[in-house]
Amino acid sequence: MSKLLVIIPTLNASLVLEKQLIKLKNQTDQIKVLIIDSSSTDETLDIAKKQNVDFITIKQEDYNHATTRNLALNYQANFFLFLTQ
Repeated sequence: MSKLLVIIPTLNASLVLEKQLIKLKNQTDQIKVLIIDSSSTDETLDIAKKQNVDFITIKQEDYNHATTRNLALNYQANFFLFLTQ
């Protein structure tokens, strides 16, 4: 179980995501990152794969704040941190 799960809902986040993930990884090895992607059409998922983070893809029309964030609560962690892209 990771101590901290960082959840980042995304949609076409390729311009900012890689830099954000690198900065998170440099913090501590106690962080696990989960991307919840709303069917991006850019390189968002390629970046997630390259940075070796977990991701879930949902349909864009299925996105809503509560349900999307509740998906992340199925993961095991001591603390959950929700960020924006």
